[in-house]
Amino acid sequence: ELVGCSGVEHSIFCHFTSPSATNLITSIEDRLRIYQISQDPPTLKLLWEEKIFGSISDIAKVPSQDPSTQTPDRLFVSCKEAKAVCLAWNALEQRPENVSLHFFEKEIHQSEFLLNDYPPFLRVEPSIRCIAMRVYKNSIAFIPPPATAASSAEDEDFYRRFISST
Repeated sequence: ELVGCSGVEHSIFCHFTSPSATNLITSIEDRLRIYQISQDPPTLKLLWEEKIFGSISDIAKVPSQDPSTQTPDRLFVSCKEAKAVCLAWNALEQRPENVSLHFFEKEIHQSEFLLNDYPPFLRVEPSIRCIAMRVYKNSIAFIPPPATAASSAEDEDFYRRFISST
């Protein structure tokens, strides 16, 4: 039996469970963990842990597009199997929930799944207009940020112009 890695592969600090909470989110192979960090006294409390489908290749936070709304950060998780999921914290159930799911599996790339030496990684554009994800060896997928009440007509116009130019 093969034993998976035991060290943290990816980690990120964000305000995931609430705008005022400080969270540490870590991934180990196919396991995602969400911790709450308290300052007084300094503690690290595990809030949620679960094995997910697929090997996690990267995690990225997506801050609220409008800081005045006091909305928690969202989390994008990419997997080596050419997919990404956006997660938001569900305070009632005390667990993350899927906001959007993105697949990038084209038939011409199926053979690359087994020989993928270039695992996907995520980058959030600074003004949060899109999330870029490297897929396979030389492709980039652009993912719109999760819709919020703060989404504006300007953003809609940006996507319309971007899509029509490609």
